[in-house]
Amino acid sequence: MPLNEVYAQLLNGDLRQLYEDAARTGDLAPVERRLADLSADDPHMQPYAPKETGTKYYKTFVQAVVPKILETLRRSFLEGSCPEIELTFDEADAVRARLGIPQFGSPQDFLYVFTSQRGNDWGVTLPGMGFQSACMIGQGAMMVTMAPRLLNTDNPDLTVQELDGAIATEFWTALKVVFGETPIADVLSSLLSILKEDGSRFEIDEPTPDTAEQIAEFLRTCIREDRLPHTAIYWAKRLEDAFQKVAGLTTPRQRQSKAAALLRTREESPGNDSNQEQIGLKYVEEGKFLQKLLHGARVEHLQSNVKMVSNPMRKNKCEVDSIYTVVGERRIILVESKGSTRVSRAQLYQLYETYRLKLPLDWRVEVVAALLNTSPSAAAQADGISAEIDLILIDFDENSFGKITESLVATKPKIHYRWQIKRQRPQR
Repeated sequence: MPLNEVYAQLLNGDLRQLYEDAARTGDLAPVERRLADLSADDPHMQPYAPKETGTKYYKTFVQAVVPKILETLRRSFLEGSCPEIELTFDEADAVRARLGIPQFGSPQDFLYVFTSQRGNDWGVTLPGMGFQSACMIGQGAMMVTMAPRLLNTDNPDLTVQELDGAIATEFWTALKVVFGETPIADVLSSLLSILKEDGSRFEIDEPTPDTAEQIAEFLRTCIREDRLPHTAIYWAKRLEDAFQKVAGLTTPRQRQSKAAALLRTREESPGNDSNQEQIGLKYVEEGKFLQKLLHGARVEHLQSNVKMVSNPMRKNKCEVDSIYTVVGERRIILVESKGSTRVSRAQLYQLYETYRLKLPLDWRVEVVAALLNTSPSAAAQADGISAEIDLILIDFDENSFGKITESLVATKPKIHYRWQIKRQRPQR
């Protein structure tokens, strides 16, 4: 039987010829030899070493999927279907235990790595046999397919330059405080500003050999004399201890150097990822980018960060960053935000399938990817571009609905606009 054309078109020349010959003759020996050769050269097919870092998910995934490849291909050649490998978390966890890998945080963490844009290193064997993507298909289960993994984001229909004033400066200030990293010098200055009300004075200039001891003694006195509110005592004690350790160093040069380094140190705040996805959504909201993408349709924000929505057919859960309604229409817009230019087709399709099954048939469901790129090309940066926002309305094939490989292959941009955020020149 000839190969299923949906995935055959994705194969390179040699691999396609290999599979076509096997499907025509029924002889899988050449396919088996290729699989063995690739596995022998694949670092993810090797035993797990206890001191390894960054490979526990990948080795588990690859070694759980590879043994299923040959039988999956045999069945697909006979049926003329797309090769699809089902993998449950329980199966993967058994492989993890056999390899001696410590337990994973949660099934969702493991599955998300391979169904989202995160997991990049699939090794040698899976791509060499044509498998390159995965999609959730149920509770604790995913399907490994030959469909492309990432959405093509290289060719926007329109690129527009936008001045950076759409987001108010107060937003950036608050974002830095809540999600950024605070320099120790700023923490110390905020403590000192509290103390100024009772006449205390302590200025931080260039560190001297005695700076660490002076700061430690000053904070110790403030704590002992109960000059600080209880909310500030935690920081005062931490800083007093840190500067006291610096003061105990042997030479003046060491004390001066370490004090300067300590003042430059940044204290991590909760959510230290700068919350790029929320910044992207803020640009979309303030710049009315979504309304522009939809050719002027007025949208109303319905809900943000919607989690644990169950797919009625498969029972796996998904989450979406923002949901909008289109005013005057039975139409919702699901916005998936990423702090990069990468988004997986599977994640977008899962959203569409879940909400398409949940909503009445006379409601339209559309999915938009909002991608924030804070590292544009050198040429764009030379032109004053500090960031790029891509908004992509996704096109799904209704005739492929419910079929994983066919749906992922058909998932593509329908409308793709890019906004380049241009820095304004300072006012004179």
